[in-house]
Amino acid sequence: METALIREEFEDLGYVLLENFIPKELVQVVCNYTRFTRRDRPKYGNVTMPETHFGSEDCLIESMLHYMIPHMEELTGRKLYPTHGFFRVYKGKDVLHTHKDRPAAEISVTICLGYDENPSMFYANGKYFKMNPGDIVIYKGCEVDHGRPIPFEGFWHSQMFLHYVDRNGKYTSWKYDKETYRYDMFREIGYE
Repeated sequence: METALIREEFEDLGYVLLENFIPKELVQVVCNYTRFTRRDRPKYGNVTMPETHFGSEDCLIESMLHYMIPHMEELTGRKLYPTHGFFRVYKGKDVLHTHKDRPAAEISVTICLGYDENPSMFYANGKYFKMNPGDIVIYKGCEVDHGRPIPFEGFWHSQMFLHYVDRNGKYTSWKYDKETYRYDMFREIGYE
């Protein structure tokens, strides 16, 4: 799909699906990482899903947040600040209730990393997406109702979420998720 059409769909619908966007080799590395951390340093949940394996604020996630900046800017037609990212490894029967995000997730991307047999269906504003590894959905996190309201029927499904704010928008105060360490980290690798 041409960039102009992607931007148009994103603006009109509030979301856009792009298939096979992330290189398969990178997807496999990140997927393995999310699954290995269940064994090596299990961290379960956040407020939204307290019983589901979850990871945030680590070097791989921050690196993916940085990796996606030029892609997200090109695809949305906006200059962006990174805010935060995380991953989840959904398990059988998991449900992520439909919701809208806080201001730090103004512009978001969800990346399918992998699953066993059946994917967990992503929902955005009335539409369900069966995503395959490497597929992404870019969406307006504060405006679009989204989630995974259908109980997951597989054993595991790994998904990453990366969030940004528009440099010229109303949520710029949320850049770097208001975290000094994240600002310092991005500055250290040459990003302001």
